[in-house]
Amino acid sequence: MKITRRIQILERLGAIHQQGLLHGDFAERNVLLHEGDIRIIDFDQSESGHDCQCTMNFRPGEKLPNIEEFGCDQLWEVCRSELRIWDTTTGRSSRFVPDTLIYCWTFQIYNLIPHIISAVPRPQRR
Repeated sequence: MKITRRIQILERLGAIHQQGLLHGDFAERNVLLHEGDIRIIDFDQSESGHDCQCTMNFRPGEKLPNIEEFGCDQLWEVCRSELRIWDTTTGRSSRFVPDTLIYCWTFQIYNLIPHIISAVPRPQRR
């Protein structure tokens, strides 16, 4: 999932928090996407009365912020773990596909190029 989509989900969840509601069971399985519209479902474990102080500046790609400065420990945890906005080891934006895996795919494709080229028939010169 691209970082822009993860931010959109966080903005939707943040809007719910700012209305004083905690989801209580936020997970990817409770996020629906239909024609670009994001819906968060399954509020049977939700709690009201939440005083969210988060500024909703999720800052993907920056250093992992301090939980107290972030303003909402629940959203901070969602950013850190479920949606992996920050990489807790490097402080940079996390990706679902590790760079090492991308390198392996690139290396494999690069090694296949000579075989692909040799399999393609060459045009006859006249």
